[in-house]
Amino acid sequence: MWVNAGMTTDRFDAINPFSAVAEIYARRGWRNPFTILLFDGYNQLTPDYRAKLGEWGYALVDYSAETERLYAQFPALMRYPINERICFLRWLAVEDWVKDQGISEQVFVIDADIVFNVDPALVAQEFKGVTTTMQGNPCFTSISDYGWFTRYRQALVALNADVEGYSKAAWDFKRQTPGALTQEHYEWFGDFRREIISSDMDLIGYLLLSGQLPQTPIGAFFKGLKYYYAENAMLLGTYAKKQVGRAKGVRFVCRDGEAQIDGKKLAFWHFQGEMRTWLNLVFLLRKLGWRGRVPMHHYNKFARWFAFANHFVLHMSRRDVIHGIRDFGFADTAFQLGLEEIFCDQTYWDEGVFCDLD
Repeated sequence: MWVNAGMTTDRFDAINPFSAVAEIYARRGWRNPFTILLFDGYNQLTPDYRAKLGEWGYALVDYSAETERLYAQFPALMRYPINERICFLRWLAVEDWVKDQGISEQVFVIDADIVFNVDPALVAQEFKGVTTTMQGNPCFTSISDYGWFTRYRQALVALNADVEGYSKAAWDFKRQTPGALTQEHYEWFGDFRREIISSDMDLIGYLLLSGQLPQTPIGAFFKGLKYYYAENAMLLGTYAKKQVGRAKGVRFVCRDGEAQIDGKKLAFWHFQGEMRTWLNLVFLLRKLGWRGRVPMHHYNKFARWFAFANHFVLHMSRRDVIHGIRDFGFADTAFQLGLEEIFCDQTYWDEGVFCDLD
């Protein structure tokens, strides 16, 4: 985590909705087990907000001094925007921090835009002993094998030494080993597509593709899981085939605020950029009285235009979107939609994934 220069505390919390998430967990009686490593901007957050984070159960760590040390060790990463270079370095920071804390057991690295749908302790129990990057997205990463950190650090050292050369070697491997990128690998381990490796997701995608990072085999493991996992809620249908046996006509319901897909509780929601933008579009069109499907803005010109217009008409932050979902239990928002309305009422962008409850 970091605070951009000039960002207010309220804006920080709107983008990284710690207050909303903590309220949901408290309402459901769950312990908040998360530590926030803040790489930059600690003093931009008001003392009152920092104190509240502690009251909400978060452990906030000012990691700015260590961040400067890492910047000095990896000068080539300064070519990237702050979000990308911090994401590159976060894995080294987590490794160093757990060592400093004397932690040797399994560690989970979770993005700030994840909202658990079931108690995080139950998810941790389900992933006990597992090392995996969830479906190619580091938003939810479980690391039991600490060799993961060692091999990632070695790769980052090599990338820092020659960004262009390392990227070329990655692409040479991908082109020369076409059989490595099966559909299952793409869906569950990810990929890299940019000519120059420009994010930790690109780097991890290459390391998994080339077998350089330890990863628990996916086959029987995911079939035996109690909960339903999707790193991208816009692609729930993609992950349904393996987890519930089909990708169309899936039954989505919400009971006591907990979403279920064909009877399996969704483990968490990931409100990343495209999910927030799509939900923002859903709220706008529903306010305007539109009752049909809402296409994904990446693939539909009409939806893309409306998504752009949202910035001027009804721009919603992640916190706004979460407060606008009725099932999360917030009473401070006048216009709300339920999760069943969003996914079952002809709304979901990929037609036919969810059956209509009517």
